[in-house]
Amino acid sequence: MASGLDTKINSYTLEKGLEFSAAVTTTPPQTGSITAKTLSLSNTAAIAYQSTVNPLFGSGSWQLTMTGTEAAPVSAPRVTYNTLEQYDVFRDGDWSLGFWWKLNTQMISTRSSNVWAISPSASATQPGVLIQYNGTNAINNAGKLSINYGGNNNVPISGVISLNTWYYIAVRRQNINSATNFNVYINGINTLASTWAVLTGTTSVSVARWGDTNAYANYSWSISNSYYTTSAIIGASQIAEIYAAGVGTVGRTVKYYNGTAWVDSSAQKVYNGTAWVDWNAKRFDGTTWVTI
Repeated sequence: MASGLDTKINSYTLEKGLEFSAAVTTTPPQTGSITAKTLSLSNTAAIAYQSTVNPLFGSGSWQLTMTGTEAAPVSAPRVTYNTLEQYDVFRDGDWSLGFWWKLNTQMISTRSSNVWAISPSASATQPGVLIQYNGTNAINNAGKLSINYGGNNNVPISGVISLNTWYYIAVRRQNINSATNFNVYINGINTLASTWAVLTGTTSVSVARWGDTNAYANYSWSISNSYYTTSAIIGASQIAEIYAAGVGTVGRTVKYYNGTAWVDSSAQKVYNGTAWVDWNAKRFDGTTWVTI
């Protein structure tokens, strides 16, 4: 059963949605018009399903524990989906993707570790996209998220990451003539706007993955409620709405009693006995009362 957060995400008719709301020995529940061919997991012992750890209105998450040392890295958990086999779309087409991510323990290292990627490369000849978390002792972007795309490497996309805090990461790529608008959003805010030229590289592997094959220090993070679409229909306003749903800054559908039954409020209006007026309900955010 879809969670409240996924219901919001799926309202945009996505091609693919994952909740990570099942044990790691099974394929996570899938929504959308395209289903995964296979799900492969590396080092399953280091992946734990947490049924009660998720963004607000979410439905659980997978905790990935990266084990190893800089001197002797070992295989870390990796979730690979072959649903992105339509490689040409990611090379020169429109697409968007989002997911929720939380850092559980700090990575004290000079290295970086993959969080999410499409295809195995982010070089100038292969149109891969890679988001990575940089260790607290890294020379560049220490303790931050950065992105590699289209030959642009280690571009910062966040401030220093706070522990045990859910972040909503969204990436959108949309063609305009011979170039592409490329945008990255952290918590609904556009942190990177760039041009990504259409590339012609080829690759034998076309996958989406969360996790890394080389974890250079002990640390862990969690993944929850993800999606992708290959029509780039998720824009800035939808990204902001999904983030708001995941942190609880928007209310659920307002109802009013029409004399017979409770029905959805029309255009967020309610009837006060004389006229239709704007709904001005408040909610307590833990500190103050704010408008829904």
